Amino acid sequence: MSHFCRSADGWWPSRIVLLTAACMFFSGWAAANAETLELPLGRWTWRAKGNYAGWLDRRGLYQIVHPMETAKAGDYGRTETQVTIPADAKPPYTLRFYVNDTLYGEGHGPSAVIDVRVGHRFNQALVDGKVVWSEDMAKSKPISGPRYTLVDITPHVTPGRPFTLALQVWEEVDSSREMPGDAIQLGVYAGTTQKYTPLPREKYGTRTYWGDVAIHAGPPPRAEDLPCRWEPKLKVEKMQFPRVPPAVRERDSLAVEKAELLTGTWAWPVTQGIPLPMGALKDTRNIRLTGPDGKPAPAGFSEMSRWPDGSLRWVLLDFAMPAKTAGEYGLDWGSQVSAVADLPANPVRASDDLRMENGLVRVSWTSRDGVPQDLAIGGPDGQAAISGQRPYLNFKDKALTARWLTSAWLSRSPHRAEMQVTGELVADDGDRYGACRLRLEMFANSPLIRLQYTITNERAKPAPEDTPDKDTIKRTGGLVGGLRPLTAVVTSYGLRLLVPGIQTRET
Repeated sequence: MSHFCRSADGWWPSRIVLLTAACMFFSGWAAANAETLELPLGRWTWRAKGNYAGWLDRRGLYQIVHPMETAKAGDYGRTETQVTIPADAKPPYTLRFYVNDTLYGEGHGPSAVIDVRVGHRFNQALVDGKVVWSEDMAKSKPISGPRYTLVDITPHVTPGRPFTLALQVWEEVDSSREMPGDAIQLGVYAGTTQKYTPLPREKYGTRTYWGDVAIHAGPPPRAEDLPCRWEPKLKVEKMQFPRVPPAVRERDSLAVEKAELLTGTWAWPVTQGIPLPMGALKDTRNIRLTGPDGKPAPAGFSEMSRWPDGSLRWVLLDFAMPAKTAGEYGLDWGSQVSAVADLPANPVRASDDLRMENGLVRVSWTSRDGVPQDLAIGGPDGQAAISGQRPYLNFKDKALTARWLTSAWLSRSPHRAEMQVTGELVADDGDRYGACRLRLEMFANSPLIRLQYTITNERAKPAPEDTPDKDTIKRTGGLVGGLRPLTAVVTSYGLRLLVPGIQTRET
């Protein structure tokens, strides 16, 4: 949930401004001119009452955090240290620090979500337990204002005498108490009419950042003139991958998990990525799979990527796991390992014209002038179990269907083959929704066919018919079509497969 602050025009979104200008420059006391005493926050002591927590983050900023929990008047989160101004330092003495919180910034436009409590929580500086500076966290502050706060502490300190300096967040009243000027407003979830579930009124969470604390002796500086004296530098290192000697004969295992789910009588297709360390292996012909019985198993190994030195990085394993298999498969690789040359009992055979079969099932696409037309899936006897495909998308009064344009083989091997057809979803009047694609995979020793159908919404701007009525949005909790074209008015979409002798209708 964002926090907000108030300006003359109302409440505006806050911004957590974590300026790198909140610098930590730990130079110590400058003895030559006795001007600045730096006070590194990493050496301070943390104290708290209630739910407050505090820590030094890796930027050198000290965070004082109150979680989204209840707070009582008198609760606080405080970090403090003992300070002694050198006896020869000349007045006046000016405390300098950077402070920022999650109720910071203005001028960024209105928002529906607001949670700001006026007079509840204060950022404060203390000397020997006395408040020398205090500011309501709900105070309106320009986001581009001075990066430092300066406080004259001359009346409260004596050179050469130690004192306790503290920075704290103070709870003035209970978080459950309603104060004049409080602004708590919850909007709706993005793109819907469903309102946010309100949090309990008594819970209030904030975060304050402190940094670059110092005491100036002599004429005080102007906050806007103080330069940032430490800039973070990005350290970019060239990635060094660990390298191993070339493998001679290595072995690993692949466990069969949830084998009880494989209740069919056919082999189950397995496709598994195999990572290899840099330098281990150059050629997929030096990898072998063995079954739970210890015998070599027919398998295909495809190169996916290589390391900078040319060795294999990722290899794709394809094999058919027989029904009711249990135990572990073995994976061997190295210069003294040779791949199994045996083919599966029912290898995949793929032709150039978008046809593939493995002796158990057959897939083919008809085409006209090189453009895919329709799909047929059936047994080896040529009888079709699937006689066509009908991708569809319906919205309002329009029905869109796929117009296929291109086809390609993504992979072809005796163990697995994958084809893809691509096109677009269009209506009879030419109205276009976006791209679509259909991928089909066939596996050795298995009658299973994997289909993956994908559609892509490419309507960058909503058309008039895309704008849904608010009653539909309210009833369904759907997204606003004007912000996310069509998603709110699509009534149905999918891939229909035609089975001979069976009639279907749209529901």
